[in-house]
Amino acid sequence: MKKKIIIIICVLCIIFLFLLSLIVGFFNKKIDEKYNGKEKIITKINPKSILLKKVSLGDEFSIPIYGRINVDDKLDIEFLNVQDSRCRKNMECVWSGELEYNIRINEDYETISTVIKPELYYKNYVLKLYLDKCGKYKMRLSVERKD
Repeated sequence: MKKKIIIIICVLCIIFLFLLSLIVGFFNKKIDEKYNGKEKIITKINPKSILLKKVSLGDEFSIPIYGRINVDDKLDIEFLNVQDSRCRKNMECVWSGELEYNIRINEDYETISTVIKPELYYKNYVLKLYLDKCGKYKMRLSVERKD
């Protein structure tokens, strides 16, 4: 009798784990997998990023994660995700680390960061991060025409 109960419990656990993996797999489904140089940028399902506003060249603006901004009807900039390698509180680190933002400009995937690459040259434009106003879930930048 005990063996039957144990077998039933094991079968139910296996079914539960299988269903759980299906649910997790559904919500973590990858819809975009592109390469940016050597780094793989993967974005997970986002509810069709919302166009937050239109801005002009030279304007300083913020983009929250999964947000999208249009610059003079020429550039669509979408904030896909961020990698945070900053030194944590109460830790001793060799360097302070940085925030690295993965963005999509029109159809191209790019990376801009707070330390190594605070300016991004894209076609005839320069994107500049405002380092003192960047966070893990929001970046602040401006776009100017490159001379």
